[in-house]
Amino acid sequence: MSKLVYFLFLLTLSLVSIAQDNDTQDLKKAIADYNSEDYKSAIITFQNLEKKGYASDELYFNLASAFFKNDRLAEAVLYYEKALKLNPRHRESKTNLEIVNNLRNSEISQIPDFFLLQWWRSFYNICSSTLWLMLSSCLLLAALYFFYRRLLVSKGLKSTLFCFGFFLLSIIFLLASRSSYRDAFKTQYLVNIEASSLHSGPNEKSKTLLEISAGEKLQIKDQIEDWYQVLLINKEEGWIHSNVVKGI
Repeated sequence: MSKLVYFLFLLTLSLVSIAQDNDTQDLKKAIADYNSEDYKSAIITFQNLEKKGYASDELYFNLASAFFKNDRLAEAVLYYEKALKLNPRHRESKTNLEIVNNLRNSEISQIPDFFLLQWWRSFYNICSSTLWLMLSSCLLLAALYFFYRRLLVSKGLKSTLFCFGFFLLSIIFLLASRSSYRDAFKTQYLVNIEASSLHSGPNEKSKTLLEISAGEKLQIKDQIEDWYQVLLINKEEGWIHSNVVKGI
């Protein structure tokens, strides 16, 4: 029995190794196709890797760039956004996304958030939610240590200030962890892959609020069957059918 288990274990390892080798070959092929300006083939190969469960900011960036080069701007927006969801600090994706959005000539103008909210978003995107949580835990332990010193060792002002300072920072970092986690896993966004209508209700017979060009980033607010209630970057809300959008 133990020999059979050992054999199955080795077989599994070899299958995993073969799969990884195949994925590596596909990735090399996609990059080679891209470099030789065969963007359609590169897109197909990159998407096959995605279907296999392969996901990384670099994969999405390369796929977005292939769509960009192939003049499929809406799909380029989708995959640059996917890259930034995995890595909000991916500079090339930020730069190229801005270029693509300028080329789309969208009639919808973004209404910026309150400046404090913009500052807070920039702050918590410095680290991942996991790293913020680890930092918060370390600072909380430091606060408890100085609280212990304040009670049993030294009742000076210095220990009190350190205790209060570390505790306050641990709370701030905990809130940053929560915000970072919410953006990465809770708040959901879509991109409409084709030009579509924004409706006042979840059906085709409802009033059309406006026509939106392909490639708009839409925040999901609600869903009823095949319809999403979405928030646009200009803060306008409406309903859009699921067959014209893809999730980030």
